[in-house]
Amino acid sequence: MSYCVHCGVELAPSEAKCPLCRTPVIDPNQAWHEPEERPYPEQLEVVSTKIDRRYGAKLASLFLLIPMAAVLFSDLILDRHMTWSAYVLGACGCAFCWVILPLWLNEERPYLYIALDTGAAALYLALVAWMSGGFAWFPALALPLTMLAGCSAMISVYVCRRSRMPALDKVSIVFLIAAAVLAGLESLIDLWIDGEVRLVWSLYALLPLAALSAVFRIIERRPKLKENILKRLFL
Repeated sequence: MSYCVHCGVELAPSEAKCPLCRTPVIDPNQAWHEPEERPYPEQLEVVSTKIDRRYGAKLASLFLLIPMAAVLFSDLILDRHMTWSAYVLGACGCAFCWVILPLWLNEERPYLYIALDTGAAALYLALVAWMSGGFAWFPALALPLTMLAGCSAMISVYVCRRSRMPALDKVSIVFLIAAAVLAGLESLIDLWIDGEVRLVWSLYALLPLAALSAVFRIIERRPKLKENILKRLFL
């Protein structure tokens, strides 16, 4: 049994070239001859690893339509008109916008997807408010909260994708955005319930997030400290 002089792979007697690195095989003790049957195919079959996202979107849409149709028909048969099925249909519509639609478009457009997701969530909450008979909480609470979440997601994606600042500075800003979202969340809830802003529970998360943001900025501005931390973490 011989071995390749270049890569060391074990060679069968029928090999004229190394099957791995294609180095010619020279064996003075055994002349090469064409074998009647090779131990493996001469050509390799290349398997495509590309995933057909649109086909997956079509399949997922089909699976989503089945429960939607079942729920709608059940509601119409039992109640003679659409009642509780509206909640399920609205939730399925949100799932389509959040998960399946990006597969349909098959494009990297995060800002469009965030806008569509925010709009879908707002419409679903409006549907819930209309079906429940109390629409007052939607424009005063649900819509501002949805817009707050959508805008914070937009800003975070922009900071992470487009900004040229160092990585730890990006993380620092994302932590500050999260802190601002929590403060805005409690402020909107306080305004809806009490008519005034009194930050209480959000401070327990806001202050640690702000402290972590400051720590990341300090580490980014001290190269030796950053290098030591990366070495300690084996990064």
